[in-house]
Amino acid sequence: MNKQFAKDYITEALFLLMKKKDYKNITITDITKRAGVNRVTFYRNFNSKDEIINKYLENSFAEWGKEWEESGDNNIAFRLFKYFSDNRDFIKILYQSNLQFF
Repeated sequence: MNKQFAKDYITEALFLLMKKKDYKNITITDITKRAGVNRVTFYRNFNSKDEIINKYLENSFAEWGKEWEESGDNNIAFRLFKYFSDNRDFIKILYQSNLQFF
């Protein structure tokens, strides 16, 4: 399996589980079953559930920053509001899971 596909499946699995289950009760086994990968694949890509969220946010903000720089738009406030609007489902999941510190 392609390493990026595995990361994407694992990330998506965690976010889908977070919609149905309390974050602290989600296990690595839950994630791997939902993603269709084994534990070895999980640990080759991530050390923990928290790392999945951290990596997602790092990549998301890096992508946003690149798009903003390439756009030449000086209206950062608009771009920030658009980012949060585009990602509102994810942000809502974080707040519902009491993970807004991320």
